[in-house]
Amino acid sequence: MLELDKMIDKVNGLKEEHAKGIMKIICGKLDILKHADGQYTEEEFVKDVRSMIENFPELKEEAEDNR
Repeated sequence: MLELDKMIDKVNGLKEEHAKGIMKIICGKLDILKHADGQYTEEEFVKDVRSMIENFPELKEEAEDNR
């Protein structure tokens, strides 16, 4: 559960505009997955989403730098 707790903390640290942007990216990747005829796999999708979650703190730091 420790990994889940870390991911939830990262999500909680996002600003609303970043969260909406990330959800749009995820929706786009889901659409690609649906229509890619095997060229983009579920495994790649999961890796992409996991990578985005792991990089959330970088998004938060950028937002603070741009104030």
